[in-house]
Amino acid sequence: MKHLGYEIVGVDIAPERVKDFITANNLNVIKCNIETQRLPFKSNTFDAVIFTEVFEHLRIDPIFTLEEINRVLKPNGLLFFSTPNFYSLGNIKRILSGNGFNDAFHEFMKLRKLGHMGHIREYTLLELRKFLNYTGFEIVEVHKFYFRNKLKSAIYKLLPRFRPFFFIVARKISNQRNI
Repeated sequence: MKHLGYEIVGVDIAPERVKDFITANNLNVIKCNIETQRLPFKSNTFDAVIFTEVFEHLRIDPIFTLEEINRVLKPNGLLFFSTPNFYSLGNIKRILSGNGFNDAFHEFMKLRKLGHMGHIREYTLLELRKFLNYTGFEIVEVHKFYFRNKLKSAIYKLLPRFRPFFFIVARKISNQRNI
């Protein structure tokens, strides 16, 4: 995005892990634990926030994190949000076979090995709507992505609630809690 001319700022719990990439691309990445620390920006600073494949890793207070994202977005700012779908066909298959939706031990071991958690929880679209609404967002669109595999693509067109992940565009409507 930076190469396309957008002014961007990244936030990471441990940017030192990707220091070479950050340096090579001259990126501005600020160290911050988004679960426990306020985002280090003034309110109403950003036009958009990209928050992809992070929500399922949060283990302390995902509501706080979304409230902070709302705070730093300008009025009507956009949140680009993606996360795996708890009701995905892959999860249903694993649950029916007795394996659960993931290997909890393996996911928690990532904290020791990598310094961050694996997938703590996956969510349904109804749950995501509640989180977003409560923290002052309205969902503008839920994108439906399909696959190169024609059979998978056909299945997800017929049964969209079982797709593997959600990509949501939400708009900041307020700083108020709406539930």
